[in-house]
Amino acid sequence: MKIIFSRKGFDSSAGGSPSLIFPDRTLFSIPIPSSKDDYCYSELSFQYQGDSIQSILNEITGKRIRHNKQRTDCDFSLTQQRCHYDPMPIHQANRLVLGQAGNAEIHLQNQRVGIGDIFLFYGWFRQVEKKDGRWQYLPSSRDIHLIWSWMTIGETFDLGTQSQREQAKANYQFLHRHPHLADWREAPNRIYISKEGGLLSYSTSRCLTECMEYRGRSTWRLPACFNQPQAFTFLKNFILDGDDVIISYQGYGQEFVLDLHMVSSENDKTKILAYMNQNILGGSEQSVP
Repeated sequence: MKIIFSRKGFDSSAGGSPSLIFPDRTLFSIPIPSSKDDYCYSELSFQYQGDSIQSILNEITGKRIRHNKQRTDCDFSLTQQRCHYDPMPIHQANRLVLGQAGNAEIHLQNQRVGIGDIFLFYGWFRQVEKKDGRWQYLPSSRDIHLIWSWMTIGETFDLGTQSQREQAKANYQFLHRHPHLADWREAPNRIYISKEGGLLSYSTSRCLTECMEYRGRSTWRLPACFNQPQAFTFLKNFILDGDDVIISYQGYGQEFVLDLHMVSSENDKTKILAYMNQNILGGSEQSVP
């Protein structure tokens, strides 16, 4: 089995604003802006205590987002600015659908990621608060990397050609709005459909960032059983620290694949699976985010 740490949502290279940790630990991952996709920010249905996500984003971002290093005015509640809503929850089918294309998908194919493997979706998050009637980032809060959702792969479908995309639409009626059904996607192009999955709330056990001696969100602290440089792709900087391991990396880091068959010992493998079951797979607040 493989565990894929997959970065999703706004980030410094894809929009410039952290996703949201609300006071009751509810999480909202902000989709990245995309001029090529059909889904609009105005279609997002999330609400928090009666406030729409559009009004919350207006206040927190100052009605501005960045894309490709260009700043553009954006009123989420009024304009039809589009976003890349992926992974996409398909509520009527009780499924979560992830699309990957280009180099990211080549990496997953090279690692033979497929049915039964598990995606852990993480992103850049920060705490928010409502002060004087307006939402803002909590001034004392830190930028962190946080696991906010997960899915076990139940099916995959290649979308590299027009005929494959048409076949996917015929086989899966619920996929018509997914961004990777668009014909502009670079090849290879594939969707991953969940067998099961869930949306997570905030927990320190799901925080990847090392916060004891904070050195930025891309320096992680995990249990020592994750000290497996030979089993991870791209992650190579591992330093043991007591019962934990400090992992750091540079760059964007979209997918880090952990191959359990390459873990150094059965004891470590057992501990990794126990960590997953206790802190992630058994902790979902919703079956589909």
